[in-house]
This record gives sequence, C-alpha cells and structure tokens, in this order.
Amino acid sequence: MKCDLSIVVPIYNVEAYLVQTIESLLAQVDYDYEIVLVNDGSKDSSGDICQRYLEKYPEKIQLVNKENGGLPSARKAGVRAANGEYVTFLDGDDWVDADYYYQMIQAAKEHQADVACSSHTISYPDKDIPEKNGVDSGVYVGEALLEVKNKMLYQRPYYTYGIYPSLCMKVIRKELLEKFIYNVPDSVTIAEDAAVSFPLLFSCNGFVMLNENTGYYYRQLQTSMMNKYDPKKLTKVVMVMDYMETAFAPYSPKYGQQIDRYYTQLIKELVKNELLGDAPYDEKIGKIRALTEKEYTMRALKDLSGISLFYNLFFRFIRSRRFAVLNIGYTLYKKLKH
Repeated sequence: MKCDLSIVVPIYNVEAYLVQTIESLLAQVDYDYEIVLVNDGSKDSSGDICQRYLEKYPEKIQLVNKENGGLPSARKAGVRAANGEYVTFLDGDDWVDADYYYQMIQAAKEHQADVACSSHTISYPDKDIPEKNGVDSGVYVGEALLEVKNKMLYQRPYYTYGIYPSLCMKVIRKELLEKFIYNVPDSVTIAEDAAVSFPLLFSCNGFVMLNENTGYYYRQLQTSMMNKYDPKKLTKVVMVMDYMETAFAPYSPKYGQQIDRYYTQLIKELVKNELLGDAPYDEKIGKIRALTEKEYTMRALKDLSGISLFYNLFFRFIRSRRFAVLNIGYTLYKKLKH
C-alpha cells in the first residue's frame, strides 16, 4: 500500500532497546506512514520481538528478515521494501518523539521538497543534550540553496558540520534516495551516511531545515567503540574515501574545498586511531604512511587555513611525513590531557 512515509529500522542484536524503538514509532501522531523492520540476521531475540509486533500490527508494520550483511545492506533492503513517497531511517537502539516525523513529512509535502532535515538529541545514560545543525530553519531553494551547499559539509570552527550527515535525521524522497544509496558498497562501514547524504544534498533542488525539531534521540552507550582502537580502521577509511572520490567528483568543481576539509576529518580519525593503538611503532607508522600515498590525502592537507594550531601542526606533520615527531607529540598530548 502506498503511503507518505516509510520508516526503515535496521536491526541487529538490539533486544534491550528494540521495544522502546518500535513503541515510539507506533505512538506517532496519526498520518500515513509505515514501519519497515529489517532484521539483519540478529542472533539475540530481536527477530522474535519483530515478529510479535508484525503479528499485532500487520496493517502498520512490514518485516524483512535477511542474513547479516551490515548497516548499508540492511538499509538497502528496507528501501527496496518501502512503499512511501518519502523514506527515513531509525537505528534499532534509538527512538523518536511522537510528532517528530509528522513535522518532517508535513514540511516536505507542503514545500514539495526533496528532503526535510532535522536536528537531534544525544541521549547519554544520565542526560540528554540537543545538537542543532549549523544551518538555520527554513526553506532552501535557488540562491539560498546554493549558499548553504557551500557550508553544509564543513564550516568553522574545525570541525563543525553545516548539516549533520546522518540519514536518520532526514526525510528523503524515495526516487532521489534510490539514485545514491544503492551505489555505496555494503562493505563501507565508516561515514556510510555521508557517502549517501552529501552527494544527495549537493544534487537536490531544494530542502527544508527544521532545526528546532530535536525529537530524534541518538543513544550513546557506555560500551561505545568510538574511543577504542580499531585495527581495521585503515581499510575502512581508505575504502570510503576511495568511494567518495567517485561519488563527490561531479560536485568537486564547486564544492571541492569543503569536500577536502571533510577528508581531513576522516584522516584525523584514522591517524588518531593508529596512534592510540598498542601496535609496534613500525606497524602503526606504516599504516599512516600508506594513507599519505593517496593523492586525495595530500590534496586535502594542502590548505590548512582556519584550522586550530594543534590540528594545524598535527596535519603538517602528516603531510611532511614527520611520523616520529607526530608520534612523540601525540603521546605527550595524551599524557597532558589525562
């Protein structure tokens, strides 16, 4: 059945949070929407929870069961099943306010926009912190759209997004989304949102920003891996940057400077990851050296204007391949910070 909005929920081993996620969707203000649950080969009881909700609400819920393939794969499966004119995503351990999507879909339809964007709330175990985009609320078409495209991927201070890359905080016309989401390899597991959302926004004819709508709750768990060493991060970062070089190519003539600045953010996270690890010196420096052999790395590090003194030096050491100084400096920085 056709509907206004399909809410795709990729699910993998989130049994502790899934009921809250689904209940928040069932509590939505009444409008024409469907819930597409994608069980990505969960090994816990997540699949059973999905099945129970499907049986109870068959008119509202679709269930897609598939072998585990990762987040991009699960999202694609959900989009293929979606019947909505617009599509959005909700992670299986997050939740939303009752009027969150109503505000988004109403704005998109009212202005016949390809995309409606919102802000979000970061939910820690002990507090919630609203996070707003760097772009004001409003309708962006024509000259206003061109202006915001020049700052949506990066704006000062370093590093600040104009528009957060997450697909979960966007309602997107399905026919536009399909032009970009299927192109991203399933193996891309870092910056996979940005690999879809920014080429999509660069190409769109207009969007609506609802910056005051912070009703998406992004759960931050104490077990987060964000600050832990990941031995596979080099492979992941190079993979997504290789892809982005192709995906961003049509937009580089106009927006190349902010694209390169975004690359520095990925480079920063990779190098910090390697310096954080306990691998032998030659091994960690070898990985960083491999990154500097990429043409896009050296291009992105060519212009460091507007970057803070610390990261300016950080990137200069990478660019000049002064890896020993980089390693010593970062070790001292970590000790002083703690």
